[in-house]
Amino acid sequence: MIDFFPIPFLAGLVILAEILLILKRRGHSGIYLVLFSVFWLYLMVLAALVFFIPGTSRADVLVTPDQILSSVNLMPFDFSHTEVFPNLLLTLPLGFGISFFIRLRTPQIILFAILTGLGIETTQLFLNLALGSNYRYIDINDAMLNAIGVLGGYLFLQIIRKSRFQY
Repeated sequence: MIDFFPIPFLAGLVILAEILLILKRRGHSGIYLVLFSVFWLYLMVLAALVFFIPGTSRADVLVTPDQILSSVNLMPFDFSHTEVFPNLLLTLPLGFGISFFIRLRTPQIILFAILTGLGIETTQLFLNLALGSNYRYIDINDAMLNAIGVLGGYLFLQIIRKSRFQY
């Protein structure tokens, strides 16, 4: 299977170090560098959880593309309550943190949220097809919950901004 440790993890840390050097030379404050680092590490954890770490023991079983496609759940609102919190929590920091680095207006954040949810599930589908394995369940409900998580994080940031809290 695809392992996140050590090579992709170390590559992510090297890239972070390079970016921090550039940002420091451009005069960004220490707090900005810390926030950027935390957000970058979150993105690395997100990538590890979503794309690298097998979700089930089915990762070693080879299946056909038809079997992979037939296991995709495209029925919205067909999920268990145990799926809700992890999927929301997975992308909540993304919605909160992205605005520190890219200024997005409300219509743009809505599009970003939708594309994030769909992007995660679509990438997992392509990985399943490329590996010939059903190591991740592909579910439209996960995409919807991930999008809601992004919007929830963005809304939380807006509440903080409205309260005049200086970050």
